[in-house]
Amino acid sequence: MAHPVDVQIGLRIREERVSAGLTQKELSSIIGVKFQQLQKYETAANRVSGSRLWMIAKALAVPVSTFLPDDDETSESAIEREPANARLMRDILRLEPEIRREVVRFVQAISGDQDQTEND
Repeated sequence: MAHPVDVQIGLRIREERVSAGLTQKELSSIIGVKFQQLQKYETAANRVSGSRLWMIAKALAVPVSTFLPDDDETSESAIEREPANARLMRDILRLEPEIRREVVRFVQAISGDQDQTEND
């Protein structure tokens, strides 16, 4: 029987893949495995190595921590795992750096977040 952490990682891989609009075949091609292997990762039939998890995160444009369980469900990483938030973050990260900075400034201005700095 799979360890609960492996099950959670597999579920999150699937959520992020679906959120990115990729099929198992498409993502598996990007990360260099057969789609059956990706299917085994998603169902926790096989464990995902650290290096493969990194490749999956890179392919989906999300932090590796997205896939890891979080003890504190109110933390920022839990917020990042919300599918709509993950899509928004991916879209923002695709912007040119100067446009991204402007978007961040705009969001900070309308949210009233005065504690943020230029480096955030």
